[in-house]
Amino acid sequence: MGLTMGDKIKNLREKAGISQTELADKLGLSKSVISAYEKGVRNPSFKVLPLLAETFNVSQLYFFEK
Repeated sequence: MGLTMGDKIKNLREKAGISQTELADKLGLSKSVISAYEKGVRNPSFKVLPLLAETFNVSQLYFFEK
């Protein structure tokens, strides 16, 4: 089974060596929103997705690949 979007966000964040709080601050979100993304409770909006992709230097499509 492939990684979920939340798994990918968490892996990228950990690889970058930043905390959920630091990522939240970069994106103008709360830590609880980042936590919800990583747990798969929520998915990033179409406004946040490009910011995540830019932050981690990946394509937006990366988050949807199986």
